[in-house]
Amino acid sequence: YPLQQWHRLVETIEALTSFVLLVRDTMPDYTLCVEDKGKGQSASERDLQDHLFEALRLKFNRSASYEHARLGGGRSDNGLRFAECFFPIEVKHEFRSIEPSTIHEHYLTQPDIYAAATDRVAFLIILDLRDINATGHVDRAKERKRRGKAASHPSLYSLEDGFWVDTLTRDPQLPHMKPKAVVVGLVPGNRPRPSSTTTYSERPASARRKRSS
Repeated sequence: YPLQQWHRLVETIEALTSFVLLVRDTMPDYTLCVEDKGKGQSASERDLQDHLFEALRLKFNRSASYEHARLGGGRSDNGLRFAECFFPIEVKHEFRSIEPSTIHEHYLTQPDIYAAATDRVAFLIILDLRDINATGHVDRAKERKRRGKAASHPSLYSLEDGFWVDTLTRDPQLPHMKPKAVVVGLVPGNRPRPSSTTTYSERPASARRKRSS
């Protein structure tokens, strides 16, 4: 990969991972579950697309693009156009599975087409809106019934766990075809705030009497 393009690729990866980290830390409404007054599963890829574009425009000014003009027969949601290269960024949302095999089967072809039309690298950012993400929320009205039961929700994946590189199989009839890469990143959504996941033990009766007296 040409060195100047490589430096731009590293810069783009740093910008996207920093953006996802910011979203994980600040939890805008499109990443919050309904119980915590967020959009829950009504959040859309447009919510993420708009927020990402704002962040990229702030960092890269007019190098950031929104729904770029025709590219490989379609329009990438966002992108970064440098003098040396252009990296398309496709944004999706997913409600059922974030397994890499599922992402590969259902979503990889579109960014791969964009990568073929540009500089052999594209990005795929997915808003994870699965039901299971919201199960960590503790309903205070039902908290007593939940005590003593094991948590049914999975551990939140780290920033590193939520990024990987994938590629489609090269056309066997073109042995000299150059490989392309799609960098996949997950944005956890439909989440409770950390403070909403705590289940308190019941206050002893003696302590309750002292508080009321």
